Amino acid sequence: MLVDDLGSLVVALVGGTLCVSAAVHHAGEVSAVSSVAGPMLALAIDGGLALVLTYAGWWLHRTSLPKTERWSVGVWTVAGAVSGAAVTGLTFAVKLFEGRSLAEPTFDVLVGAAGGGLVLFVAGYYAASLRAASRRYESVFENTFQFTGLLRPDGTLIEVNEMALSFATEREDEIIGTKIWNTSYFQPDSASRETVKNAVKQARDGEPFRGRITIHTSGRIAKLEFAVTAVTGADGTIEYLIAEGLDITELQQSREHSDIVHRYLRHNLGNELNIIHGYANVLLDGSNDDDRGPAQIIHETAGDIITTLELVKIVSTEIRAEHPHDASVNISRVLGESVDRGEAEIVFPSGDSVEDCQVRATERFIPVLRESLESLSEHVETDEPIHIDTLRRPDTVAIELRCDGWDIPPEELSEFDSPADRTATYHPKNIDLWLIKAMTREYGGHIDYRRASDDGTVLRIVLPVADSVSPAQNPVGSA
Repeated sequence: MLVDDLGSLVVALVGGTLCVSAAVHHAGEVSAVSSVAGPMLALAIDGGLALVLTYAGWWLHRTSLPKTERWSVGVWTVAGAVSGAAVTGLTFAVKLFEGRSLAEPTFDVLVGAAGGGLVLFVAGYYAASLRAASRRYESVFENTFQFTGLLRPDGTLIEVNEMALSFATEREDEIIGTKIWNTSYFQPDSASRETVKNAVKQARDGEPFRGRITIHTSGRIAKLEFAVTAVTGADGTIEYLIAEGLDITELQQSREHSDIVHRYLRHNLGNELNIIHGYANVLLDGSNDDDRGPAQIIHETAGDIITTLELVKIVSTEIRAEHPHDASVNISRVLGESVDRGEAEIVFPSGDSVEDCQVRATERFIPVLRESLESLSEHVETDEPIHIDTLRRPDTVAIELRCDGWDIPPEELSEFDSPADRTATYHPKNIDLWLIKAMTREYGGHIDYRRASDDGTVLRIVLPVADSVSPAQNPVGSA
């Protein structure tokens, strides 16, 4: 409400007071001079200015300026009205000093006050807008967890944020005016220094740069995701460059540790499992039917783990890979090669274009979906085939899998629930659903489930249509 906004209220009150004063004054003139035209013309001038100022208060209330800035506009308006009236009063003093008579002094004061209030209202509003914009800029520039610097096109630093300064050995007055590659960040590492030089040149030529660099700071070495982009003026010329760096040291270390674990699982543990699998096969060949049980279990278990390791390798490779923006695969091929036709019934709606639709995915999705569904089919408690429905939306294709008696345990389905809902004893025992979920998310899709009272579990995999997602919105392979 306007009454809760003191700045806007002050502006409206100043305008309203001047408007009422003008109306009262000119109403008295009408009765005094027995004429309407003159007083009404004067009222249109001073009262009109005052009325505009009154509306300005309401308009100010509806702007996005903070209340503190609207209050400052109100102060500017009062100062303008007082100054306008005071300047008009000074002209009266000069006229009296010269011995001239004063004609319509009230009209002159009202015009001066309303005009001065309007002029400083506009000036105050733009000053407040600039301050608000400056604060927004500073809040974005300073309150960020990444290094940010403003550069001239030649690479000279104009401004740096607090995060960048906290990692520098120089003071702010020492670092400003220095070429970015000559700062302490890059002195011990000539390769990174050259990379930054080339990044500035590339951005100055109109092509944004993005890459990874190493900086030496505060006694440690840090890895940065580094980017340089250009800021152009209205005529298209480059006025500034913005350099940004995100500290990914811990992320990089975590990824390296993850790679080591994956490599150990795939190679070392995989090789050991292949040995176990081979010896189990030898035992099976040399055992009679009564003694084959334990060897058969070892053989099958080792084989299952080897298959899972291969699937993890596929998913890990897919997530880390850089894919072309137009990567796609035919949905009928995905389903045809992922599902055993003897165990599943695939339905493409008649007259629909789903069967020939290209979805955002790669061929690596096929073996992951095939092996995961084969594992999940063990939860089917009937001889019914898995029924697969497909539904085409403008931007997506939904694959719905259901089967009478397909009762996937709740702890396995908790993969799709909030991590907070999982506990040390209530969590997925297998990674089949995680594999499908990870791959589907990688392609910009999603997967969910529902419990059907009669049909057991219903899984729904949604993939974006290949031509419906621009690379900037959902690049395949983005982290």
